[in-house]
Amino acid sequence: MNPLRRMSLKGRLLLILLSAMVALQVLSFGGAGLRHGFESRSLRNEVIARDIVYAHGQLRGLAPPERALRAAQMRRGGYWFQVVSIADTTPASDHADFRLILLDVRKWAATPPMASAIVKAGAADAIRLSLDAQQDVLVHFDQALASTRPPFVGIALYIAAVSALVLWIAWIAVRVATRPLDVFTHAANRLAHDVETAPLSTDGPMEVRDAARAFNAMHVAIRRQLLERSQILAAISHDLKTPLTRLTLRLATFESSDQRALMEADVDAMAGLVQEGLDFARSQQLRESKVPVDLNRLVQSIVDQATDLGQDCQIAGHCARPFPAAPRALERVLQNVVDNGLRYGTQVRITLQDHTDAVEIQVHDNGPGLPTELLEKVFEPYFRAESSRSRSTGGTGLGLSIARNLVQAHGGCIDLAPGNGGGLVVRIVLPLPGPAQGR
Repeated sequence: MNPLRRMSLKGRLLLILLSAMVALQVLSFGGAGLRHGFESRSLRNEVIARDIVYAHGQLRGLAPPERALRAAQMRRGGYWFQVVSIADTTPASDHADFRLILLDVRKWAATPPMASAIVKAGAADAIRLSLDAQQDVLVHFDQALASTRPPFVGIALYIAAVSALVLWIAWIAVRVATRPLDVFTHAANRLAHDVETAPLSTDGPMEVRDAARAFNAMHVAIRRQLLERSQILAAISHDLKTPLTRLTLRLATFESSDQRALMEADVDAMAGLVQEGLDFARSQQLRESKVPVDLNRLVQSIVDQATDLGQDCQIAGHCARPFPAAPRALERVLQNVVDNGLRYGTQVRITLQDHTDAVEIQVHDNGPGLPTELLEKVFEPYFRAESSRSRSTGGTGLGLSIARNLVQAHGGCIDLAPGNGGGLVVRIVLPLPGPAQGR
């Protein structure tokens, strides 16, 4: 996958801003550097050309025997003059900077030299100008003319410093600009766990206000739909319980028989289905207040109940802190998971683990386990991995769905995994209050 697609929005904005700034710096410094170098070279060449014209005029005005001594006295910081006989030939050469200087010499000379050229004088190039019919003057340069381009290292350091400053400012600006997205993310997470959460604030820029109003409207619609569903199921449950109760009373008037027993079993099954459907609808949101719960005592009470019935159920680990939870809802989750483990296996081990930001509960049984493709599917409402469709062996298929709803209402998560030694491991993670809300 393209790394840019996995990059956060903040990272993308920072990359765009930084890339634009670096490109702007490189282009601006490149253009400015070229212009500065051209202007500096032109000014340098003009200064040297004017001085050569002056020195040439001085030497040309002297008698030939006096020129050599005067030329030695006219040494400059980076170049010097040598008077030679016209008979001393030097091979022609070419040099870009000397060619430009020679053009300026011809431009500024009041009386252009009779002849001028770029020649090879020893190992280096020189400029040769004619003095008269007997002598010429050579202009030697001690070293190559210095580059007029700005230093690369200095430019690189400047661009790096400016980019770092821009990156810091851009990071602050991006954080401010994307803060509403963080608010929306936290609000969506809260809404996923608790539909009764407070609505978003509608302060801020126009786009943020519009998005917040749309989010709040969606929040209200979700709450209304959940409430309507609960009310419908409650009404159905009430309406069905009344005839079921009448059926139960009428069956009581019948003489005891196998048919009466079967009818009573069917009525009980229907009543159970109605009640579990109502429980599933209500599990979408907590209906009791959260209080600090001692998970050690809660789990121990479930283990004691199983042990009293002669079942093999043990506990390991310890939670140092109480967990804020709805006690009956959390007890129902753990009881359901333990009952499933004891229904399909003969041994259950419950492990409590304290983490920095969460509490983890693992329930490991020694049953037959589940195929990998069913580990998530069993959380779907009315799905039963047991195919007999008998409530005595497979239930209604709502137990784990209700458990997941109740765990998510606490801001946690529940999942299944194969046990190392066989069986099934149910892992429940409940986040502790604080900035981190999960593992």
